[in-house]
Amino acid sequence: MGNGLHLRPSGRIFKLLGAWTKLALGVAVAFAPLDASAQPVASEHGAADVTLARQLGNQGLELAGAGDCASAVELLTRSEALHHAPTTLDVLGECHVTLGKLVEGAEELTRVVRENIDPQAPASFRTAQDRARARLEETRPRIPKMHLIVRGASPSAALALRMDGETIPAASLGLDRPVDPGHHRVEVSAPGYRPATGDVTLREGETQTLTLQVVRLPEADLPNAEGATGGLAGGYTLSVRAPPSRTPAYVSFGIAAAGVAAGSVFGAVTLSKTSSLDKLCPTRTTCPPTAQSDIDLSKTTAWTSTISFGVGAVALLAGLYFALRGHRAEVTARRAPAPVPAARPWVALGSSGLEGSF
Repeated sequence: MGNGLHLRPSGRIFKLLGAWTKLALGVAVAFAPLDASAQPVASEHGAADVTLARQLGNQGLELAGAGDCASAVELLTRSEALHHAPTTLDVLGECHVTLGKLVEGAEELTRVVRENIDPQAPASFRTAQDRARARLEETRPRIPKMHLIVRGASPSAALALRMDGETIPAASLGLDRPVDPGHHRVEVSAPGYRPATGDVTLREGETQTLTLQVVRLPEADLPNAEGATGGLAGGYTLSVRAPPSRTPAYVSFGIAAAGVAAGSVFGAVTLSKTSSLDKLCPTRTTCPPTAQSDIDLSKTTAWTSTISFGVGAVALLAGLYFALRGHRAEVTARRAPAPVPAARPWVALGSSGLEGSF
């Protein structure tokens, strides 16, 4: 300019212009096969599905070319679900990368790179594959990684992990897990432990370690096999055992009543026979032979009466025992055992240390 003032665009503007130029080139490459109907129709798809996929793909590519990747992603995803095309998947992956979903975008670009393209396929398919390879090489170093470690849990604990509300496998513990840039919330839980939560914010290309500490629940918080439990001051635990069943007492009292009744009946029979024998036999040595059967019956009923009264007495004592034993619930208190200091080493990829309870 005549006044000697020179204006130079900033490096950030150049970077944005370069990114959108690459995306525009990708859209131009993808448009050719879609609009010219150069894609071969796969036999496993119906013609209607391919036609609809082409329409959705074209609309998505137009939005991507206009810089609206947020709207283009849905159309491109549905187009891929109906009928796959490397040109569509390449732009879908680039849009995900542009929106900050580096992990998902990199996986889609990887699929395009690894695809075995038919030699008879349109040239635009190979061009899309080359573009995906170049964009993938740029994207991979930008993906952050999170190294997640959980402390305090036993090796047999069934850990459940969630990141941003979605479940992640426990097998990723101690490894550098690829994640998208930004803020993430991680939760870990396990039976018998208090859950733990942690937050981490990652920048592109950064690796951070997030350590979560779970704490075993105290004995008072765990289910007690004997019944309800509660915590007491001084480290004691209260156990309440439900009262035993009263059925044994009822059965014992029934047997006692039957024994007394039987003893009374047979006792009355014995007394009656004894009174008759006293009249026939002034002395036992002068009894007539006809009285022998009455003598034998008298002895039998006497023994039966005695045994019945004995069974009744024993059953009565047993009934009293069971009744008193089941009168009220058993309440006991015991002191919780003091924790025993323990320590054990741990080893993970690229790190090691010592953990324990004291």
